[in-house]
Amino acid sequence: MNLPSPTVKRTRLALLLGFLGLLVLPLISFSAAIKLQSTPSQATAVGLGFGLAGLLTSLAAMVLGAMAIASARRESAPFGLAIVGIVMGLLGLGSSAFSSFVSLIAGLGGGHGRPFRREGLAQIAGTARNDGWLTPREALAGDDTLADAWRRDAQLEHASVAAFSRLSLELLAMGAPAALVSATHRAALDEVDHATRLFSLAHAIDGRALGPQPFAAAVGPLGPVDWARWARDCIIDGCIDEAASAMIAEAAARSAEAPAVRDTLAVLARDEARHAALSWSLVEWAAGARPEVVREALEAMLAEAEPAVSGAVRCDADGRAVEGAWAAARAEARAALRPSMVALCEGLRLPRAA
Repeated sequence: MNLPSPTVKRTRLALLLGFLGLLVLPLISFSAAIKLQSTPSQATAVGLGFGLAGLLTSLAAMVLGAMAIASARRESAPFGLAIVGIVMGLLGLGSSAFSSFVSLIAGLGGGHGRPFRREGLAQIAGTARNDGWLTPREALAGDDTLADAWRRDAQLEHASVAAFSRLSLELLAMGAPAALVSATHRAALDEVDHATRLFSLAHAIDGRALGPQPFAAAVGPLGPVDWARWARDCIIDGCIDEAASAMIAEAAARSAEAPAVRDTLAVLARDEARHAALSWSLVEWAAGARPEVVREALEAMLAEAEPAVSGAVRCDADGRAVEGAWAAARAEARAALRPSMVALCEGLRLPRAA
């Protein structure tokens, strides 16, 4: 019985690991990030986990490929396939790094405002020199890290302008009443104000006159509205995440030492709470227009396991959420919304009068 030589074994293993690192693990990472994009902390953890596994697997493929080449040269055996394993491992490093980046992008929901998504991924505009989103403020104490954090929140609020603008167009396509369309446009104007306030906070700290770059992703084709997906997004992005944003902003306004920061966060807390209430009004309207579709979406969400979260919604003296605060806020918002979801779902199961 002829057993494979060490060269053959290493070559086969290098090819297998190279294939896993190049395609399988990055694909799982990317898919997990998209699948879990409604729960950003999970999207980041699971997606990054598989992405990092892909990086390590790719490195192992390169090492085994190099070992196979070394042993093949000693045995005067061909080593072409070992080179293929090394190349696959090298390409796998890039593929896994990209999938890890996608996981981080998918987890952008850890900020204020309703996320703007394209194909399931949260989108934001970059920053560039732009004083059109700044208002004069007195200088604030803080370092570059704090300024960057406020600027990141400003980018999320800026993206929310696009989210509400698209939502208003969807409502028109769905035949929503004027009151809901008007309230959605007012919410978009709130987000303009939020972005301006937060960009200005960052500028007051580090003096850099930065604002949003052109946001090309905000313009794109709008297809027919998927009512079930729309209802789910409205619940997650609006009813839950904006309610969580309101909790964070309220806690931050209490803990922040700088008056300018407290005032800004108090405005955000008030507006985000109103946006969360608007989102539930949209869901209730949609339930009247398409009861079966909305009921199925509600039942699917109610059947999902509730995240096990410990901790409190706390912020520091700079007005920034501490570790675990966003997860706690989302869990609290979801728990608070659940009775309303159950009641609406039960109502939609009742036979309608002729």
